[in-house]
Amino acid sequence: KKDEIFFRDGVKASGWVKVDGLLKQVSVGANGHVWGCNAKNEIYHRSGACLDNPMGAGWQKVDGGLKYVSVGPDGRVWGCNAGDEIYYRPGLSGSWTKVGGLLKNLTVCHDGSVVGCNKSDELYVREDVSADKPMGSKWKKLPEKSFQHMSASNHGMFGCQKDSDIYWKPHGKGSWNKISGGLKQIDVGCQGHVWGVNNNDEIYYLTGGAHLK
Repeated sequence: KKDEIFFRDGVKASGWVKVDGLLKQVSVGANGHVWGCNAKNEIYHRSGACLDNPMGAGWQKVDGGLKYVSVGPDGRVWGCNAGDEIYYRPGLSGSWTKVGGLLKNLTVCHDGSVVGCNKSDELYVREDVSADKPMGSKWKKLPEKSFQHMSASNHGMFGCQKDSDIYWKPHGKGSWNKISGGLKQIDVGCQGHVWGVNNNDEIYYLTGGAHLK
């Protein structure tokens, strides 16, 4: 609640390690790159953060203003500002480009595809995203479910609804399956590890079964 930042080296680690700085939202890419936004919607990148040095060396302020940011496996970044406008950046050395549409949060998947939720909790996917066309072409509405927050990787798509119900489906196919428990936010990594936070800000980790502990 105080926007303090903590790092944990997996679920089996002995505990959380406090990191310098204050951020309200953080995203970690498959390459270990770390981006985040603070209470003023200022954007930061963790210098030196990588798989071999996950805590990095310090925070570097990045131009622009976003309330939510997500970094992909190749370091490309997407984000939403206070007005739900969407922006794309090809990496730390690039610049921001406005993308059509309005989303309140989004996630960049393992293959660079982008999925997000709007203010009505409607779910959208960015079509035609590729290495040659990283910004894709247009947004396609996914009619199956409504989510206030979601996350996706090659291990599937996970979403939380307003009533904290949790759902999962295989990436890009299949139907949604309900998972027992209740969360307001959920994130899945490229290795399939799923973490979440409930309305009391308690932290949960998805175990091998279809439930959260």
